[in-house]
Amino acid sequence: MDSGEKKQVKAKLIHVISGTFDEAGDPAALLVFEFHFHMPSGRRFKHTLITVTFEDEKGPSILDPEVYRISPEGRYALDKVTNSKDVSHAVDAAVNGGVGGANLELGYHWKMDRNIEKEHSGTLRGLSRRFKTYGEETSAVWEIEEDPVKKEGIPTFLRSALILRLDDESDKFQFTVKIETRESKLLFGSRSSRMIDPFNIDPASNCLAKEANIDTANLGEVDLSSQCVVKLATLMSTT
Repeated sequence: MDSGEKKQVKAKLIHVISGTFDEAGDPAALLVFEFHFHMPSGRRFKHTLITVTFEDEKGPSILDPEVYRISPEGRYALDKVTNSKDVSHAVDAAVNGGVGGANLELGYHWKMDRNIEKEHSGTLRGLSRRFKTYGEETSAVWEIEEDPVKKEGIPTFLRSALILRLDDESDKFQFTVKIETRESKLLFGSRSSRMIDPFNIDPASNCLAKEANIDTANLGEVDLSSQCVVKLATLMSTT
């Protein structure tokens, strides 16, 4: 998913790992997403609202996957960490081939702090939501806002993850990625949304699970924050 303009908002599904939720054998999946935000020099994104909504391949129904857990989840204060030399290691291959003009040696990490009792800071909120009148939560929502005092924009890179609890009567699922943004030089924000076609999970993707030491027989207990390396970073553009 790409905005296709000089300003770029990209969403990528980079990993899908299949398995079971627990010892009972109910199907589950671990998904890892990456989001990139690039704005031409002199402008910035002040706010973004990312909503990923899952449903059965035939449309919303009682067979829709449940968003069981997401990461990051909760509310965090965001602070820049000025040790910029390691940014290229933080975003590693995800940034390569990503936003054009990004300098991998320049930028900032962002530290997430649950202590939000601060005079001012940027904020990150993550939660699962249900936008229908029945069933479990089927949407993952991440919202990022810039520091209202410093006005330095939001991070340009976010990696997030979630656990889906699947219905054993449904072979496929689909999802929509909706990204709303607010910019520094526009009164109103912009939004983009795209439905991803139904797909089956490729068992070969579980090679990653072995490398990351993920227990695919008990995905309901996976520590997303450590296993999937949730990251935020800001890259300095050379264009």
